[in-house]
Amino acid sequence: MTPDPPNDPSTEEGADDFKERMAQARHDLRNPLAHILGFSEILIEKAHNGGPAMLKQRVEAIYQTADRLVREINRCLDLEQGRMRQSEAAGLKDLLRLESAHIIAAAEDLARQTGLRAHDPFSADLIIIAGAGRKLGELTETALEFLIRS
Repeated sequence: MTPDPPNDPSTEEGADDFKERMAQARHDLRNPLAHILGFSEILIEKAHNGGPAMLKQRVEAIYQTADRLVREINRCLDLEQGRMRQSEAAGLKDLLRLESAHIIAAAEDLARQTGLRAHDPFSADLIIIAGAGRKLGELTETALEFLIRS
């Protein structure tokens, strides 16, 4: 379901409505990224304590991608500025769509690789990261749509 279009942003009521929608979009998009960052940190610690070297490098890449996306969301959905150009919203949407697919692919690939080992302590966390990447991809389709249409 797509959200209702915002009120005219040139009015005070419309500006408040737009800021509320921006705040909700910002929250919705950052939430799955917080999961990706948190579980990546756990995996990096596990990898420091005897995990495969390639795991640490690849999970650090996932972490860096998620961290960069949070910064980009914060920059684009700046609540103090209270506005966003359509081209910027479309660019953010494209970036989130692309990077969430990369996060999913990397986490699932690592889960397959580490899951082949006996007593694998990594796969469950990697599956959670992939799930959060999927959630980010789903939310990207709806959370920014009102910005692109306004």
